[in-house]
Amino acid sequence: MKILEREIGSIEYAENQTRTLPLPRNYAYRCLDLILVAKIERAAGSEGEAKDSAPAQLIKNIVIRANGRDVVKNYDMETLHRLNQMRHRTRPFIDSEGLSGFGIIATPGTVHQVHARIDYEM
Repeated sequence: MKILEREIGSIEYAENQTRTLPLPRNYAYRCLDLILVAKIERAAGSEGEAKDSAPAQLIKNIVIRANGRDVVKNYDMETLHRLNQMRHRTRPFIDSEGLSGFGIIATPGTVHQVHARIDYEM
């Protein structure tokens, strides 16, 4: 079997809304690599430290459904990122250094990324 790697698509973030992305049905999936790309600015004097996986907290629920109704996978982005770290013994790429520290302003226009992988193989 030949392994194909390709981009399936992207979804624009909308707070407190559900967005869907249809997955092609004519392939056997080995894994899905997810990349969250976000521009986040932190105001001066904001309360507390940012978590080291701060951008991942934006995505509250990732659901993979089979046949339109059967839930196959169900994660939030932060948990999925940490599960990848435990399962593969290395942390997936994350760029959130500009958000750390009390009262630090993130550079305007700075893009932060969080990667995660949904595995299908046993």
